[in-house]
Amino acid sequence: MPAQELASTPRRRFSFGGVDGSPHAFEFPSVRPDSGGAHLFAGLFAFSFVRNPWDRLVSCFRDKIQGRATDFTGIHPTRGIAYCLADFDAFTPSMTFERFVDVVAEIRDDEADDHFRSQHRFLVNDEGRIAVGSLHSWVLPYSAPRPRAVPIAVAGLPDPDPSFRMPSMHDATIRLTGLALIVALAVHPGDAEAQAPEPLPERLAVFLDCDGCDETFLRQEMEYLDWVLDREVADVHVLVTDQDTGAGGEALTFDLIGLGPFEGMDHSTIYTVNVAATEAEARDGFLRTLQAMLAPYLLRTSTGERIRIQIEPAEGGGAQQAEPQDDRWDFWTFELYTDASADFESRQRSMDARYGIYVNRVTEDWKIQLRPFFNYNYDRFERSSGVIESYQRRNGFTSYAVKSITPHWSVGAFADVFTSTFDNVDMRYRIMPAVEWSLYPYREATRRQLTVAYRVGAALITYRDSTIFNQIEETLPEHKLNVQFDLTQPWGELEMGMIASQYLQDLERYAVEFNASVEVRITQGLSIELGGNMAFIYNQLNLPKGDADLEEVLLRRRLLETDYEAGFSVGFRYRFGSLFNNVVNPRLNGLGSQDRF
Repeated sequence: MPAQELASTPRRRFSFGGVDGSPHAFEFPSVRPDSGGAHLFAGLFAFSFVRNPWDRLVSCFRDKIQGRATDFTGIHPTRGIAYCLADFDAFTPSMTFERFVDVVAEIRDDEADDHFRSQHRFLVNDEGRIAVGSLHSWVLPYSAPRPRAVPIAVAGLPDPDPSFRMPSMHDATIRLTGLALIVALAVHPGDAEAQAPEPLPERLAVFLDCDGCDETFLRQEMEYLDWVLDREVADVHVLVTDQDTGAGGEALTFDLIGLGPFEGMDHSTIYTVNVAATEAEARDGFLRTLQAMLAPYLLRTSTGERIRIQIEPAEGGGAQQAEPQDDRWDFWTFELYTDASADFESRQRSMDARYGIYVNRVTEDWKIQLRPFFNYNYDRFERSSGVIESYQRRNGFTSYAVKSITPHWSVGAFADVFTSTFDNVDMRYRIMPAVEWSLYPYREATRRQLTVAYRVGAALITYRDSTIFNQIEETLPEHKLNVQFDLTQPWGELEMGMIASQYLQDLERYAVEFNASVEVRITQGLSIELGGNMAFIYNQLNLPKGDADLEEVLLRRRLLETDYEAGFSVGFRYRFGSLFNNVVNPRLNGLGSQDRF
């Protein structure tokens, strides 16, 4: 169906058969905004068509997984699936259609390939308006991030049918022509004015939601932004969450959420901080990532005219970075740590020291850690009645190996050796196999996570002193259940958890702990923070026989009997006055109070 030729606009083709026989290549009528014919489209109602989602998934499966369109689809030589899906480890050439649908459903839209990304992502125009129909249904408002649809009923088109296939070119042309006429008659200038978008700002107001970010540095380097202190007056909410990487670095997830006139413009990316990066390097990388992420928003403000893109040449004359298979350490990382402190006064002194090593290997399939640790504490007090000395040691070796099974399941095993003067443990050897289920795919852990983990095993313990049950050595079979829910959203953060353990030789010996914390932005400038924990303890089998004297209690040299622990915290934060905070003034920072008391 040829498009009408416009001034300075070439004639372009639109056909259901594609271009040059390709089922994927289409040419659509288009006019550049800066062309002479652009004004002819001003004020016209824009609409589009979407494909039957069932047909779209079946087509993607046959083409990209089964490779039926071999003339136009490139198949990865080792993966056996289309190149465009090779980056997703979950797709395999032998997978069933049901498994294919499950995998597609688990991939977020902002990470999805164009062949199965939600179609509304392609159909919101610069004004945020959308009117979507179907060749075999009726035109309905589609669930877009900021829908501004005009519902138009089209008579004579059948209901959606999963078995439906694309109509003939003749029928499609008739229906397109009829729909265009109905649209032209249904919409009048008053409707366009009623749906006018919110005016775009001159400067972009950004609310940065990030713990530990160098906000002073960002304000200095991005002076073209308005940094606001409440999301209610922001144009963009920048939510930054983090997770540790296998090499000991940090993976920062940037979620940019459009607000007001930018509602529906949401973007996400991940910036990885190398474990060897200095604070300055990490800070500069954070800045570059944030600048790139804000570019689409800035382009729609007056600042957009000043944006320039600069790509620095790759190091080594364009040489590519080493691929993971070139890693001579095979993903193993080693981290040594040690610290010590000492305090001296005329009649008292104390010393603390700790040291150890983390040995880690983290890949998509495996997570392994080996960790020996050593802790030592010494206190000495001189009194008129004599000298009091206290020694404490807490040493051990912990390890685990975890295998990824699916995006929702993992299995593994934990083993440790432990000794502690405070806990009355001369030596403990323990091993516990484990399994964990995650409601959400693990890749979503930075924003939401609900996991249930179960461990079962046994420990062989030798005590320093006889316990209240007259035991000096015993074997304790035990199982543990951990449930954890974490949620990070624009309104705040929520963490809830439950840890339960029970000795299997005596089911009355158990402990259960509940903990929760929440931070909620109530309204502009007002937020509330609540936290608490409650533990019921009936499994203190390691308590030493006899009463603890006053020195042991005050110096915390001995574990005391209890059947519960509890704690609670509450906080409010309210800010009023100016919500803009672009000014940086570092004078006399950090002096604070110099007084001893």
